[in-house]
Amino acid sequence: MCSSHAAHGRRFATSELRQSSVPRTLHLHWPTLHDDRAAAQLRNATHALGRISPLVASGARQIEIGIDGLQARNGDESAVAAAALRAVAAHIRTAPRAAIASSRLAAAVAATVGEVGTAGGADDAACTILPPGSEAEFLAPQRVEALRFAATGRSPEELAEAIERCSLLGVRTLGALARLRSGELGARLGAIAGLLIPLARGEDVQAIPPVPLPRRLVARESFDLPLTSIEEFRFPLRRALDDLLARVRRDGAAVGLVRLHVARERGRPLRAVARLPLPTTDRTQIERLLLAALERAVAAARAERLDVDGLVSAQLQFDGVLPASGDQLTLLGARSPRVDRLAWSTAAIAIRYGADRVVHAEIVDPDDARPERRTRLVRAHPEVGE
Repeated sequence: MCSSHAAHGRRFATSELRQSSVPRTLHLHWPTLHDDRAAAQLRNATHALGRISPLVASGARQIEIGIDGLQARNGDESAVAAAALRAVAAHIRTAPRAAIASSRLAAAVAATVGEVGTAGGADDAACTILPPGSEAEFLAPQRVEALRFAATGRSPEELAEAIERCSLLGVRTLGALARLRSGELGARLGAIAGLLIPLARGEDVQAIPPVPLPRRLVARESFDLPLTSIEEFRFPLRRALDDLLARVRRDGAAVGLVRLHVARERGRPLRAVARLPLPTTDRTQIERLLLAALERAVAAARAERLDVDGLVSAQLQFDGVLPASGDQLTLLGARSPRVDRLAWSTAAIAIRYGADRVVHAEIVDPDDARPERRTRLVRAHPEVGE
């Protein structure tokens, strides 16, 4: 269920909002998403929303979707929001706070800290809709600290410093900021003033960039004689991997997720999933993790022996095949190959023995004298449990 929300928290029913020439944004926010699997869950939810809209941006606990043009396929904006909520529900069980507006900042504030009638109550999957043109009125009473949710392209430190200076100058609400001129504020804040004032007026200064849709590549192999061991299966697996990786390299892409479905003569099929710690086209590393996942699947079905009920066919699938843009940036950083090798090794252990068996210590409070409060143990590869 979605509801429209006026500037000061009152709600009113509308059958369908009028179309606006200003881009509309759906903002989803999960205030309680803190566990070590949150990053993997958000990544999966972002990929799922990428099949609805090409304009998707994600952050620590939120996802933004550009919804222009989706009404023709899904209905009004309420139906578009409902479709997006269904898509993310398959990956994140907690229902998000949702809001739609013609300003990315207004949508973020409405979904995060705004006076939103749907933030609690019985219907956790509700959505707030700000009518086109009401964003400036909605933002006016909000504290200037709400600018921390804005997409400006500037560093968080620079944005936080600008917000602090606004407070020192007596500009404490977005309405007061919107009434200023860029020249007046620019003398005290610098060039960033030219971004903050349009944001306070409900105007976007940075659009949601389009992201490529993850591709799916599939290879199938049938065996004339049933294979009775994993060692025998290695060679057709390498042939299938080489075939798919040649296509991936040709497009300058990388692989993030590999699935394997193996049919047997009479027993139940075996399924193995390997989420790679780093996007790659390295056949050796992919094969290693995939065979570890397959060995775990065989061990789980150890009552059904391979030498009695062999493998007759296999399907190899690459999910999350994305253009490897930006890979060259890793050459500029002081990244050690040893770190990458360790990530692959620990990922293989996590796949074979369980994600809870490989953990690393994370510093919580370095000044706390109690060791149990100073650090905590988190899973090194939470994505393996996906």
